[in-house]
Amino acid sequence: MKGYITINVDASFHPQHKVAGYAFWIVCDTFKLRTAASFNKDPETARDAEIMAIANAVATLYRRKDLPVCHTLIINNDCKFAHTEIKANKTRLAIECQRHISKLVHLLQCKWEFRYVKAHNGHPDARSFVNDWCDQAAKTEMRKKLKTQIE
Repeated sequence: MKGYITINVDASFHPQHKVAGYAFWIVCDTFKLRTAASFNKDPETARDAEIMAIANAVATLYRRKDLPVCHTLIINNDCKFAHTEIKANKTRLAIECQRHISKLVHLLQCKWEFRYVKAHNGHPDARSFVNDWCDQAAKTEMRKKLKTQIE
């Protein structure tokens, strides 16, 4: 859609070993970007992992020099709790993530919104496909990091 930047993001967290991975898929008028990685500093909870994943995706986008004209930034994610926490600025991580979002929105001079994507719903639509890709890529990165910690 013209004038939109859509960030699709997901995280995978191992509660016993406290390791996590994340993935995001960004689409706009001028480029597509897919990335998956593990965190430099691991989160304490699954919710923290989701918030950190959103912050990483937004920060990556902010650093790009080729951002198109945008009237709406959409952040798709399957964690309603992360959305609520970021909007309410409840924790240090949420405040930091909100700061990243605010910087990007200011740079783009656009509005922004979260959209909840129901995970693993089996629907053949594009949002579900991308969410599934992010989920699998985040799990792969989390497992890689877990394997290096166990060895």
